Amino acid sequence: MLRLLIIGCLIAGAFAQSFNDGQCPRIPVEPVDPSRMVGEWWEYQRSSNNWDNVESCARAYWNKIENGVLKVVFTDISSLINDNSTVVSEIAMENNAMYVTVHLPILGSIKKKHFVLETDYDNYAIMWACEYQGSQYTTVAWVKTRDRFPKFDINRIVRRAFLKRGLPLVQMTTVNRDNCPERYCYLSN
Repeated sequence: MLRLLIIGCLIAGAFAQSFNDGQCPRIPVEPVDPSRMVGEWWEYQRSSNNWDNVESCARAYWNKIENGVLKVVFTDISSLINDNSTVVSEIAMENNAMYVTVHLPILGSIKKKHFVLETDYDNYAIMWACEYQGSQYTTVAWVKTRDRFPKFDINRIVRRAFLKRGLPLVQMTTVNRDNCPERYCYLSN
């Protein structure tokens, strides 16, 4: 049952994305210090073309770097299974890009290239990716915050980060962070 559910979500997500002709935009990004990304990050928003509306309380815990690789544990509450969902991934940094390898049950490992458009390490991180599908591409974005309910205008910061890099602002969906448990279990180093 879980296998069919995961495959169905991936197929639905593939059709929900919007595609553009041509090449992925080349964007200027600042160097990222992965050791400063360690700790808990709440998923505040994600691009609407990368949203299935079955998650709430999404957060990630970035563990300390070991052998040049960060282990990240993504957790959320899935309305599909009415329980916590956990996925472990590894992030390797290369030329200011994050190569994220996500380990999914049944499907195995999937590797994606992401960029941190902007972060202050203490409050927010704006992440972006561009993926090819044949001769077309689609872009996705995530906004992570250290606080569950940020006390600053994160939407203004996101707009500024996209404009600064000449990227069109993608439509974002805010993740439900109400009634979340205080803590999930995380990997320990």
